[in-house]
Amino acid sequence: MTPAVWLFIALLRAGGSSVCPDFRIFMAQTTLHMRKIFLSTALFLSIAASASAQDPAETKIRQLMQTQIEAWNKGDIEGFMATYWKSDSLLFIGKKD
Repeated sequence: MTPAVWLFIALLRAGGSSVCPDFRIFMAQTTLHMRKIFLSTALFLSIAASASAQDPAETKIRQLMQTQIEAWNKGDIEGFMATYWKSDSLLFIGKKD
């Protein structure tokens, strides 16, 4: 280790009172500042990770909805209906003009 590192360790063990009376305050403020930076970074990364990682079911639903939107905008009713459950039990009710 370098002499500067040894001096720093000695100051930490002594509490800083023999060299600089404000050393403990400085170290406390620095530690608090570093904790704030660490927690802010951790919070940001966790939010970013959760926003980018979608549930596979949600991804599938969004893809089906996009397929419906594209088919509807083309006027393709068969394509629009293709994403729905295929059963005689499924009933769509609309209004005739």
